[in-house]
Amino acid sequence: MKISERQGYAVLIVAAIIIAGQFGIIPNVFDYLQPGQVTPTLPGIPTPTVPGAPTREASAIQFGVHNAITDASISSANTFADVIKIGADGSISFMNKVEQITVNSDPEQSGQTYSQGDQVIIHLSSDVNTLSGQDHYDKWFYATLKEGEPIRVLSKAILNEFVNADGYYYYKFKPGVVGAATGYTIQYTSGTTNYWGLGVLKLVPRLSSAQLDTYATLGTTTLSSVTDGSTWDATAGSSDKTMPTTNENVYISLESDTTNLGYASPMLTTSSKGELQTRSTVVIFSTTMTGIDASKLSDEGWVNIADSTLTAEKAYYRVIPEQVPVQGDRFTMDLKLPVDSSGASSSTTYTFKVWVLDFQLLDNVKIGSSSSSVPTAYGAIGEYGLDTIIHAKAYSVSSGAGTGQVLTFVLYTPA
Repeated sequence: MKISERQGYAVLIVAAIIIAGQFGIIPNVFDYLQPGQVTPTLPGIPTPTVPGAPTREASAIQFGVHNAITDASISSANTFADVIKIGADGSISFMNKVEQITVNSDPEQSGQTYSQGDQVIIHLSSDVNTLSGQDHYDKWFYATLKEGEPIRVLSKAILNEFVNADGYYYYKFKPGVVGAATGYTIQYTSGTTNYWGLGVLKLVPRLSSAQLDTYATLGTTTLSSVTDGSTWDATAGSSDKTMPTTNENVYISLESDTTNLGYASPMLTTSSKGELQTRSTVVIFSTTMTGIDASKLSDEGWVNIADSTLTAEKAYYRVIPEQVPVQGDRFTMDLKLPVDSSGASSSTTYTFKVWVLDFQLLDNVKIGSSSSSVPTAYGAIGEYGLDTIIHAKAYSVSSGAGTGQVLTFVLYTPA
């Protein structure tokens, strides 16, 4: 069978697109194919409709909000979903939203309707107090409204960042990079009220300050501890210890004293110019042992804080990974703090101070700035689910030394 001139041109064009994608000249369309999918979904680009596929009417979106640990429904006048629609050119602005939905039923539906192929981002917040807990960490999701498309988690790592002439930020998806799938896919239901079904979106319930038990230990000795979230162990006491050798490991331990509660979930916030920011949970320590071995600390994930006002001590921070226990359990984690005093003076008293803070900007922590209050919500964000920061004891410096700490302990170096 002969190929017409027009068919020949079509074959050449398709081949050129495939080759260009393989060499990175344009996004490789095959990177976006889902199992069983014929046409790819490119971030920011409406998905073409397969010939013969049903055309759906513009409809509301429907979803449930559940506890990520217990799977219990979260619905109240204090649970919200902010909906952002991605531009036809793939651009994303976090300054404006289409609507805010009050999630006071399970499932909940939007007030606005959305067309087939629309791409939406949903920011979820809930400051509903959990049983024995306090609030929930916010989370963001995104999806293309086309049957079978996955609902995914949004993070800054999958976005390219741009700034316009007015200094406002906007974003586009990185080619070939997608967020983690939630396990749900878009479903369309026809009836009296048509809707796009997103399944269930889940939020991590956070413990309260009183439920976060914090310890500093050396061997079998508890050097310092806080178990009620309000009485800080900020002075040296009888548990101070002489190091058996010049090279010992202190452990900073964090434990939930209640089941079914999480901690340290990273959160996305926006600035007044629409910049998307990632906020993390950190442990910070400072010490008068300025000769401590920094390389061993680095091996354990501790990062030096470049604070020029800290003249009598050195300080380091470490990011805490998200802690989400399985149902019925409580989380516990240990952070190793290697204390190699071989570069320090022998038979000397050294003080260590510890801070524990969630909801922090790492760019600020790196230079010695932390916050004890929840930031202002801007743009598309109606509000944050967190009302407070744990432990709300910010790292600060006075007379060249750290102050305002949660824990304090003293070590004596061997003779």
